[in-house]
Amino acid sequence: MLPCFPDSNSGCSGDTCYHFRIRKEYNVSKERDDVTSRDSHFYYGYVFFRQTKGEQFKRGYFQKSFVLLTRKPYINLYSNIVQIIAPQFFESGRVAIEVGMHNFTCWEPIFPGKSYQVPLLGQVLSFQIPSVKDKIQNKPKEFPGHVMAPKPVVLRSIMEHDVYSTIRPLLPHIGVLWELVLLSEPIVVFGPSPSATSSLVQTLVSLTAPLRYANDYRPYFTIHDSEFQEFTSKTHAPSRIILGVTNPYFNKALQHWPNVIILDSDPDKTLKILNPKEHSSSSLRGKPGFYTRYKPFLKQR
Repeated sequence: MLPCFPDSNSGCSGDTCYHFRIRKEYNVSKERDDVTSRDSHFYYGYVFFRQTKGEQFKRGYFQKSFVLLTRKPYINLYSNIVQIIAPQFFESGRVAIEVGMHNFTCWEPIFPGKSYQVPLLGQVLSFQIPSVKDKIQNKPKEFPGHVMAPKPVVLRSIMEHDVYSTIRPLLPHIGVLWELVLLSEPIVVFGPSPSATSSLVQTLVSLTAPLRYANDYRPYFTIHDSEFQEFTSKTHAPSRIILGVTNPYFNKALQHWPNVIILDSDPDKTLKILNPKEHSSSSLRGKPGFYTRYKPFLKQR
């Protein structure tokens, strides 16, 4: 089952945007020469979830998700696309999707190494597709000619989001996290919302750049996933994977994992390194902190 809805209600009032990664059930042909060919066995989902309170609804809430499913991990690009289409879809219905699809058909074919300015529902997106032969540009190439109206939404990277604001609560421990990710150690991120967990998991994966993270990761993982039993089993060592979760059940189910990050509801609060023995499953979410026994090889000066 796709994680198209948050696995818990905490922190999800209003609009929530996040992404997930799921394994395909079949193999696909070789991808083109771009930086995402290693992800050919996975799908990426980009979700815009809306929850509003109202007595006219059966359960007291309106809950609906707009989901874009693709083979490419262009996190920033597709997240922006979803945030443009979804609000208009909730207001106008299927016509927003139809207009968006019409815009897509007007786009030039997407190829690695090229820059684009494309229309989407009255806006213009400017971005560049990275190639394995080129470094990812910090800024899309300039386009000759007149300035398009409206002003383009410039995506400095189609893959990376705001890494600094995401990693800020764990910045004092960046060296430890870098080693854990580089060594493919199991890590679970427990957050107050899908957006918080998926953003941090994606940031952790990017820490080893330009080296590629070699193992599996799930920016947002729920109890309904077909691999739930495999990842929570205590009969074998935890899988070499990075998981992002919100359901309080995981506080108990993954208590045996060696590296657990519990985010605070305040994104500006710095997290401390705590002993895993202090990670108690008696509370609903657990005390915010970075629970690990790992001793880093490198010392910060």
